[in-house]
Amino acid sequence: MGRDIPVAINMGTLLAFEEITGKAFSDADVLPMKANMALLYSAILTADADTDLTIDALRDCKNYHEFIAAVNKVTAMLTEFLSIPAIVQEAEKEDLKKEEDEPKNA
Repeated sequence: MGRDIPVAINMGTLLAFEEITGKAFSDADVLPMKANMALLYSAILTADADTDLTIDALRDCKNYHEFIAAVNKVTAMLTEFLSIPAIVQEAEKEDLKKEEDEPKNA
């Protein structure tokens, strides 16, 4: 790699991952190195669809620690993207409380 490469996470990242791996994202095991490579490359494509970086060039990365740092960054971004926002969680809690507080029709 040896240079700053922009990455981004959105629905396009998940679709690119599925296209690269041939597997549904929800069924993917993202622990194997091959899946990490596909996820990182998907995030690179999401940030810059016209990138000159190929997956083969990414595969030839000479610095393992640089690669893992990039994977960890993308994984953290993905975790945040897939998390239920706090405001939604609060709204769900309020709805549940309202349901619990309503008198039971017997």
